[in-house]
Amino acid sequence: MLLLRILMLYLEIFLISYFGWINKWGASVSKPIVVLCCISLLAACVYSTDPCVSWIKALGRSAEVASLAGYTRYNLDGLSPLIRFVEYIQLLVCLSVHSVLFATIVARISRVR
Repeated sequence: MLLLRILMLYLEIFLISYFGWINKWGASVSKPIVVLCCISLLAACVYSTDPCVSWIKALGRSAEVASLAGYTRYNLDGLSPLIRFVEYIQLLVCLSVHSVLFATIVARISRVR
């Protein structure tokens, strides 16, 4: 039980540090956008390993998943488990970065007024 509490504490510290690093503790709106672009490029590299997918289609797919608009657009049955796993991870990371980005924008707008 104590070990679980310690692990949860380290997870909480890691997540707070991660989200704080992404937006420079509320000071940067551009850093989350750069993080989204880097995640998209990294995922596109993995998607392009599929022999049926060209680099341009892989980049488009990655951008659609990163913008959270095209996640369900593709047929997941024909994908390899690696590509499906990368797509899920990309979606989760992009969701977290989007939430940090929108919270930072709202905080910056409300401070300016």
